[in-house]
This record gives sequence, structure tokens and C-alpha cells, in this order.
Amino acid sequence: MAALGEAGADAFREMAEEMCQIILAESKRRPTSAYVTFLGHAHDLRPATEEEHVAFEPKLGMREEFHDDIMSALARGHMSSGAAAKIRGKATWLDTGLAGRSCRGALAALRDIQYGDSAGLLRGTAEWALRYLADAALMAPSRTVELLARPRRPIVVYTDASADEEGV
Repeated sequence: MAALGEAGADAFREMAEEMCQIILAESKRRPTSAYVTFLGHAHDLRPATEEEHVAFEPKLGMREEFHDDIMSALARGHMSSGAAAKIRGKATWLDTGLAGRSCRGALAALRDIQYGDSAGLLRGTAEWALRYLADAALMAPSRTVELLARPRRPIVVYTDASADEEGV
């Protein structure tokens, strides 16, 4: 969008709205932005023109809030079923904005706390999983999507096949 400039980006949006026959209320119209927060995730389109990718990441502060929730639970040494459900939901949502689905492996331990009968004590696997999630929240890279296919080297296949007079 940087190459288009703000006026060009707005003109492109208006053309797309007209083509799709979308009529936005005046109160809903906003200037085009290359960094948008939507449903708890930030969509960063700024690197699109120069680096040929876009980034999808947790919104600002979400990683730190998640980390703090986990560290508070670890300090208490136990977690209720409801708290486990809440952290599991946040971990699942956070995971969609991180590269490689970093949180997924630790979700089973949260499910066990949520539905198990361990009285919510945070020991062993449960403690390890929570510490892993806290670290992943702060250190895992954001998810990026390449906009252009990277050129691949051609594949050369050698064969000893032959053809008869009909070309088969």
C-alpha cells in the first residue's frame, strides 16, 4: 500500500466497493490503514510492497497479558477448571497468530486440568506445559504469509522410455 500512497489506496478501496456493490454507511468509512487490528489479531500489510509478505500477529499487549495470566497461576500453584478453560481458549486463539502453531503441543495438559480430577494442582506435566506456553507467548515469531511464490528450481526427470511409430 505504501507504493500506492494513501490516496491511491483509498481509490482502490472505493473501486473494490463499487465492483462488489458494497455501500458503507458514512460512519463506517475510515481512511485506509496498512496496520489493522481485527478480532484480537493485528494484520500488518506494511511489508507487502518491499518484503513481499504480510504479517498476522497477536494484537499489541496480548502476548504479555497471556504470559502474566500463566505466571499468576504458577505462583498460586493451582488452577480452577474455569481458569484452565480460559487460558486454554486464549492459548488456542494466540496460537493462530504465531508461526508453526507453537502452543498446540501444550494444550492437552490444559484440557486435563480443565476436565481432570487433579484438583487443579500445577505439578509435573501441567507445570511444564504452562511454563512452555508462557515462553512461547513471548518468543514465538508471528505468522507471515508470502505474497509471491518463490521461484523453484526446475525438476529434471531422466527416463529410458521410448516411443513406437505412433508416438506412444
